[in-house]
Amino acid sequence: MMDAINTAYTAYSDVNLWIKVQTDDDLALSDIPAILTSRLQYIVENWSSYRPMIEARIEFSFDPSRMLDELKAFDDFVQFSNTQQRSTLLAVSSSYLLSTYYTVVDQMLISDIPSSQSEQDTIDSEISRVLLFNKNKFLMLRKQLVDGRDAIADTIGATDTTYNSVYGRSPLPAVIKIDNGSSFLLYISAGHRRDRQRAR
Repeated sequence: MMDAINTAYTAYSDVNLWIKVQTDDDLALSDIPAILTSRLQYIVENWSSYRPMIEARIEFSFDPSRMLDELKAFDDFVQFSNTQQRSTLLAVSSSYLLSTYYTVVDQMLISDIPSSQSEQDTIDSEISRVLLFNKNKFLMLRKQLVDGRDAIADTIGATDTTYNSVYGRSPLPAVIKIDNGSSFLLYISAGHRRDRQRAR
């Protein structure tokens, strides 16, 4: 189930990158997750000076309350990484960072930090890749996004019976019980982290 969610975030990044390339918008690390891990050590080591810039962008986030929550969670990640740095930074994946701290990563502009030649090559390669997208690729991305949405809904037991009937889906039993709307928002804003158990 988490694989479907992680894949959906990656698909969302691809769609956003394609759109931003067409509109010449500033790119964020969420658009090029391939360089997330290479920049992670720099971000962790310079978080105290970089964080105010990210915090100032909360109002521009598509979900400010979620971003505030994920920013606090990223603070915890940075603190933990500073005590267990080598093992943590080597083990973490870009898909984990994207699905767990999406709103924070989405406000980390690529232009905030000078790119190394290797990173610039990756950025250029990713841009070239999405420019080759055709109809079939977009249909596949849509399916990945729908599968991810369904996986999240199944995880928290929020699937719609009519939707399931129309598309012949058999929803999985809820992993997390929702008592109210606030719990749902807390779960989503926590980036589906099982260990933090914010939704109950």
